[in-house]
Amino acid sequence: MIRRLSTALALTLAATTAALLPASSVAPAAATSSSDPVGWPPAPPVQLAIDTGGLPIGREDYVPGSVTLDGVTHVTEVRGRGNSTWGWAKKPYKLKLEEDAALVGTVPHDEWVLLAGYGDRSSLRTAAAFAIAAQTRLAWTPQFRFVDVVLNGQSQGLYMLTEQVEQGTGRVDLPDDSYLLEINQRYLRDDEPGFRTSQGTPVAFKDPDEITKGQRRQVRRAVTAFEKVLYGPRFAHPTRGYAAHINVRKLIDWYLVEELFANQDSNFQSSVNFSWIPGKKFVFGPVWDFDLSAGTRWQAYGPPDVWQTRVGKHWIARMFEDPAFSTKVKNRWAWLRPRVEAVIAQIESASTALDASAAVDWQLWHASGDLEWTHHGSTRADEVSFLRSWLTQRARWMSRNEARLGVTQVRTRERERTAWVPVQLQWVQDETVTVDYTVAAGTATAGTDFVAEAGRVSFPPGQTTGHVPVRILADEAGEGTESVLVRLDSASGDVAVGSPRGAVVSIGASDQRLDARIRQGGKGRFLGTGVVDARGAGQLLSSRLRRGTTRAYVAQLTNTGTHPITLRLHGRSSGPLRVRYAVGGGDPSRLSGSRGRAVRLAPGRTARVRMMVSALPGARPGSRGKAMLRAAWNGDVRVADMVGARIRVR
Repeated sequence: MIRRLSTALALTLAATTAALLPASSVAPAAATSSSDPVGWPPAPPVQLAIDTGGLPIGREDYVPGSVTLDGVTHVTEVRGRGNSTWGWAKKPYKLKLEEDAALVGTVPHDEWVLLAGYGDRSSLRTAAAFAIAAQTRLAWTPQFRFVDVVLNGQSQGLYMLTEQVEQGTGRVDLPDDSYLLEINQRYLRDDEPGFRTSQGTPVAFKDPDEITKGQRRQVRRAVTAFEKVLYGPRFAHPTRGYAAHINVRKLIDWYLVEELFANQDSNFQSSVNFSWIPGKKFVFGPVWDFDLSAGTRWQAYGPPDVWQTRVGKHWIARMFEDPAFSTKVKNRWAWLRPRVEAVIAQIESASTALDASAAVDWQLWHASGDLEWTHHGSTRADEVSFLRSWLTQRARWMSRNEARLGVTQVRTRERERTAWVPVQLQWVQDETVTVDYTVAAGTATAGTDFVAEAGRVSFPPGQTTGHVPVRILADEAGEGTESVLVRLDSASGDVAVGSPRGAVVSIGASDQRLDARIRQGGKGRFLGTGVVDARGAGQLLSSRLRRGTTRAYVAQLTNTGTHPITLRLHGRSSGPLRVRYAVGGGDPSRLSGSRGRAVRLAPGRTARVRMMVSALPGARPGSRGKAMLRAAWNGDVRVADMVGARIRVR
């Protein structure tokens, strides 16, 4: 239950707090404005005093009080915030002012956040990440300033006062019928409205926080439609794939900031914010909360040379299976890197600005013990040095040239003998680069269906394209579609293996099982039974035809194998003949031209084609021509079998 204070009582409490504080902190000077509106590099902290009249602050319910900043007192409500962070010794808080005020920046709002940063012993991770994000194409990044928090007369140390991620003018600016959403694995535990998609993506509603069934259904349909395309076979299509549903440019910028810091939550755990205006694309951002990042993971160390945000089974991991997306990310990083390095270079001076307050904070929360798995040095100076070094290594590692596969799916047939999987380098190298690969079994059998092996692709100076050969072995067994896995393992020199690094080679169902034959008219024996020849040898009837007359021939195609096959039929004629083809009563014209007609045959099933051959009225007696039916493998130029008739005009 929320308890409210009158303005007069709140001001009385504020005066009481002022009396309890040292004289030097009663009327702090206003913060020095930064050249960058986001708040970086930070100004020396000022005091922020919260007074609740001694009422304890919990995570669930607001308690009334006042907050004093820059000599101005505001009536407020305050409660705890955070998930695991609320259980730590130093507590984060949320303020809800009675009247809007610009505690940071120039735009007044009622909701503000105090990030404790207990897991970040440098106190600079989130601030540096916000400073970088503010230079990208993301529509909005929270502004911030550092403050010394005093709660009911007791110092709480150094905090980061920042804007609340919420829908509204000057923040996430959206129309009234729009949605601010979050991917949050803990949305049920956090008692947030939301849903989980069929792909397992947990989508929570941040704004509006009270939704109708119709709103939930509207968002769910939009996300489901997006995921259907994203996880479909044509997901990478430039206009009808995932790019038709999501703003790729802003997604890439969001990704790069998160990946640079290896933010633990960015792996679709929580705080993955995005918005949606019905009828438009999903838009990622803003970034949020980097306390467990840049070398710090939950009860673990995070090295600078391991991918974080792109791994797993989520939207971004899927997009990295598109080589075009991977290339765009790398190109955008080349643009962002100088700006990243500028922020990294300012970390030491940013730390200096916080020194006095950070020293007090260190004594309060770290000197006598804290979270040991967040330690990267024995002093705050060591922690700041670690952060700068880690980010420098990370930026250098992310800037390396990359080798990646050019496709993730390759289709082939047994008769091809070799399938070629393209490999790409992002940029030209001055020296030879080698990339090691492995060809291994998926559902295909090594030694029977393909050659399992490890190998190496070499890129001479100036070359950016190579190929992995997958050697296919033909057999006489009737088989369905089988798969072979190709994986890039490592690259030489300072070249990284990027994404995608794996591909699937699909070997089509065995294609030795078609038997085409032909006969004249509706009775009699077929010619060509058991004969398979792409040029029609042994399967051509010889016949005579009076000029101006027509005769029917029947071609029969049988799948004698144990798996379905798909053929594309083409008809052609030569000499003084005109031929009309009909497949099962279908339109004869569909057998003419380059496309022909596709026919699918189940095992043991037969298709019949009527060939109506006419000798032209003006044909010269003794002239010759051919009427042919060619059956090619669907999607392939190779001919499976051919039958026909040699006609002499009389």
